[in-house]
Amino acid sequence: MDLGLRGRQALLSGASRGLGHACAFALAREGVDVTIVARKREALEQAGAEIAAATGVKVTTVAADITTGAGRAAALAACPEPDILLNNADGPAPGDFRDWSRDEWIAALDAMMLSPIEMMRLTVDGMMTRGFGRIINIVSRSVKMAQLELGLSNGARSGLVGFVAGLARQTVARNVTINNLLPGIFVQSVTFRASQTAVGLSEDLRRGVIDRFRSMPMARSAVLVGRTAADLVRNVLIIVLMIIVGYIVGFRFQAGVGQALACIALVSAFGLALSWIFAFVALTVRGAEAAQTAGFVVLFPLVFASSVFVPVSTLPGWLQAIAKVSPVTLAANAARSLALVPGTPSSLAGAIAWIAGLLAVFIPLSVWRYRRMT
Repeated sequence: MDLGLRGRQALLSGASRGLGHACAFALAREGVDVTIVARKREALEQAGAEIAAATGVKVTTVAADITTGAGRAAALAACPEPDILLNNADGPAPGDFRDWSRDEWIAALDAMMLSPIEMMRLTVDGMMTRGFGRIINIVSRSVKMAQLELGLSNGARSGLVGFVAGLARQTVARNVTINNLLPGIFVQSVTFRASQTAVGLSEDLRRGVIDRFRSMPMARSAVLVGRTAADLVRNVLIIVLMIIVGYIVGFRFQAGVGQALACIALVSAFGLALSWIFAFVALTVRGAEAAQTAGFVVLFPLVFASSVFVPVSTLPGWLQAIAKVSPVTLAANAARSLALVPGTPSSLAGAIAWIAGLLAVFIPLSVWRYRRMT
């Protein structure tokens, strides 16, 4: 798809890996000359070489810390009149707000709020004068669903989102739009939705629906298969609805129809595997409230020890080892790559292995538990 961006100039920070790198790749495939900024020179230059070799556009690399005045000056010296600006910064590690010092708060604000605002201040007037500009801030879904242990990120990114809400209303009349990206929404949505399998199954048990099914001449697995299949259909519909809304506001799959369908299939299969976990939970504990509580105990480490909210590199060292092999991390990374970057994601095999393993373990466990119920 031709987005009409060929010949434009883009300036992207945090673009040596992850979402920033994927955005740079996507813009380069549209014929945009990109200037990518990151602190680690080796990874940055490798990313730049990959983008240039794959797309043929001009790629400029700037090894600098965008949170400093010198870093911003270096970035703008390399790309003085960007048509597209992407602000992307790593989030700090989770923790207890009682332990955070003033310096840690200021560092978080500098990285995730003040630096993006300063980059907008330095570029938005030029964009309005030229009559075109696209500014994108990569934030987090935690600005919509705040978590206390991510308070540094929640606070700083929420401040940025609030500021942008006011600025964007002033710039849009001059064809300069400002948007915030909330990553991880597909995998996170099906992950949290999976807990509803436990709640729904517990309610069916309480009302005696399951007892009536058990008295019928049907396979013991039929009730559980029906429940998880219904949740699978619901997940697919929710994903499709999110994609439709995304297309309305400008989202596009960047790697072709095949990879888009593979992304949807992967996320749906991951949701199905989690549904079987929660089916087992519902058959093990008593009552919907207990099932919901047990579900939270499962969900919390799965989601927050992953790459959904924050880059794995920002987690404590001991937790990084866990997060790197987390099923949520692998599924989220694979889904992102399938949606945005042509080729087979490096995390795809791991994600499929987790899905297959969870199904192989929890389908027999759930059926076994169902048969033993009295």
